[in-house]
Amino acid sequence: MTWHDLKTFRKKILCLLDLKENISRLSKKQIAFLKDEATLQEIDLNLPVLFNSVKVFHGCRSDNVESYYSNGLLPLDAEMGKRIAMRIFLSDRFPELSEQDIENAAERVTGEWRHGRLYVSLDDRFLLKEGGHYLIYGSEYICAIAANLQSIKGTDYDYQQHLRQKGRPTVFVCQLPIDQITLSDRKGLVAALVGEIASDPSFKRGKSFPIDVSFLLKSKLEPTCILSHRHPRTILDPLRQMTPYSWASEKID
Repeated sequence: MTWHDLKTFRKKILCLLDLKENISRLSKKQIAFLKDEATLQEIDLNLPVLFNSVKVFHGCRSDNVESYYSNGLLPLDAEMGKRIAMRIFLSDRFPELSEQDIENAAERVTGEWRHGRLYVSLDDRFLLKEGGHYLIYGSEYICAIAANLQSIKGTDYDYQQHLRQKGRPTVFVCQLPIDQITLSDRKGLVAALVGEIASDPSFKRGKSFPIDVSFLLKSKLEPTCILSHRHPRTILDPLRQMTPYSWASEKID
């Protein structure tokens, strides 16, 4: 199932509900039926029958895309993230920083914040428009550590900007098996599908509108689920008032 492809998922859901394929417009009664809680539950129950998987997208800043094809997409390991932050910031480039500074910065990131979690997006259009920081700066956890370093040291230097010096903004295109989607996320997906169908009762559109829907995974997404990747060259930077960022114009160490 691909969110962009409204025409296909609309047809499958309407067929499931015995709504004729050749109707030219959904009536108010049919829209109310679509949105009824019992109907939503029926669609949810039959989701694995309708779709084997959902196309999803993951944004990151990678200097080794091949490792993803070998290891898959992995949930955050907070301890590993802290060690990576130490490798990045404990160098001659930042003589003012110590290991204790990194430890203190990591402690300020709320508890086990996002530890053991992996997020993927349903719509790459929304990811690129509103979530560009994942591609520009990489791990949100390490980015938070970098932000805390600036606060701890009381410096004007923005350590987050240093995270842009390695790797390239990357979007991985993946297939997420239906059985790997949590029950709450499945309900959210069904609501989004029905809402999109209802928003176009006269069937004028074949493509859906951009949407902010993501899925929380607590286990890795296997390498076999990764279909492809790409490197967007221009991205809006949410940490810099949506200033356009072009990775091709930056030095990559």
